[in-house]
Amino acid sequence: MSWEETGTRSIPCPCGKGVITRTDYMDDWNRSEEKYSIECPECRAKYKFVSQSYYKHAGDSGTVHYLLAVNYPTYNGPCLTDVFPRVVNIYQMPFEEYLIRTYTSDDLRDALSELQKETAVSRLTGVAAKIAQKHKKAFHTAKISTLRAYAESAYAKYNEISDNKDCRLPIEQKEQKERAAYEAERRKHLIHIPL
Repeated sequence: MSWEETGTRSIPCPCGKGVITRTDYMDDWNRSEEKYSIECPECRAKYKFVSQSYYKHAGDSGTVHYLLAVNYPTYNGPCLTDVFPRVVNIYQMPFEEYLIRTYTSDDLRDALSELQKETAVSRLTGVAAKIAQKHKKAFHTAKISTLRAYAESAYAKYNEISDNKDCRLPIEQKEQKERAAYEAERRKHLIHIPL
């Protein structure tokens, strides 16, 4: 299997003394990739490539490429994983711990109340329905009795887990807010590469 160059396109670099080149490649299995290069020593020292992928409904997706100053600061605001390094993964922890780290105590209380009243998974709503869907997807089963036992255990042990959702939520919200502000400011400094 070999990659072959299928084409190149260039545009002037920001200073106008060189070019930015996109080179397209394709292999024997019709996979394609593209590589970008700054062919200007001055701009190469000042800028780095940044890519942002986008996904729209109906399967439309792509990647947009930009230049950004090499010395532009990285995000250094609050980060959930700095405070709570354990990643919440349904497959890597007991299900009750997953519930504690994913739902607030109020949500679990409401879900437990519904699970104690209902006799069929199909009649569950809200958080209880989400819990059933998550359990079904991960473990290929969703019985009311099993879900009720997990919810009861999770609600009873909620405050024993130091990184429960009630503790995680304020940090998550602060991180989302500050990341959004950082990204909004960063977008002002991006130079679009129309290749």
